[in-house]
Amino acid sequence: MSHSIKSGLISFSFFTVMLFAPLPSFPQTTIPVKQETVLTLAHDFLQIFYPELFDKNHRVTLCVTAPGDDQWLELSGVYFAVTSANVNPLHKLISPRPVQTDPIMLGGSIWLPLKEYGRVQELHAYSDAVHQQQLDDVRRLVASHSDWTETRIASALKQAGAQFGPNDQETLVNSLPLHKAERFLGTLKITSVRFLYPDRDPSGRFIASALEWVVQADGELPDGTHPGYTFFFEPFEGKLTTLEQSLVR
Repeated sequence: MSHSIKSGLISFSFFTVMLFAPLPSFPQTTIPVKQETVLTLAHDFLQIFYPELFDKNHRVTLCVTAPGDDQWLELSGVYFAVTSANVNPLHKLISPRPVQTDPIMLGGSIWLPLKEYGRVQELHAYSDAVHQQQLDDVRRLVASHSDWTETRIASALKQAGAQFGPNDQETLVNSLPLHKAERFLGTLKITSVRFLYPDRDPSGRFIASALEWVVQADGELPDGTHPGYTFFFEPFEGKLTTLEQSLVR
C-alpha cells in the first residue's frame, strides 16, 4: 500500500471516529418553555386592576433591574409601562437613533417577592389610566380656594367627572376587584374606607394633594400570617394608584 493511500485511510478513520464520537458533556440549565416568574405574577396582578389595558390594542412592557454582580435568582422589583400596540418603549434603549414614542398610558413599579406566596408589598401607578392629570388639575383648583367647604370640594370633583366622590363610598367598594387579588394578597377583609380631603398649611390654605380614597384591609395567607394592606384609589374611575403592605402578624 502506498504511503499516500495509507495516510488517507488514517485521516478518514480519524475523521469517522470524531464524527460519531459522543460530544463532550457540559453543564447545562434547561429553561422550561412555560414558567411562572416575577414577570408573569406582575402581569397577572396588574391585569386585575387595569383589565381594559390588557388586550391586542395595547403593549405591556415589564422590566427588571439588579446589580451586574447579582445572581438574578431572587428578582422582586418590576417596572411596568403600557402603551398602544404599535409602540415599544424599549426602542429608546435598543435603537441607535432617537425614536418618537407615544405617551405611556400606565406606568409605575411593583414590588412582588416570589418567596412569599407572590405577595405584593408595594405598588405605585401613574399616567392617564389612573387620571393623574385630571386629579392634579382638581387639586390645584381646590388649593386656590381656601374658603371651600367639603361639600363644595365634592361638587368640584363631580363637575370634573369623578364617578366616586366623597359621597359614593358604597358604590366604590362594590366596584373594587379585591376578591380577584386574593391569589396575591390572601383572603381580604376590609377594615376601613375613607375619603381623604386635602390638609391645610399653617396659613389655612389647602395643600394641593389628597382627594382620593384610602381603603385598609387585613389579609390571611395560607401559612396563617395576616398582612395588612392600604390601597389608594383615584375618584374618577376608582383605579388603584398605590398599594402598601404593613407589617405581617
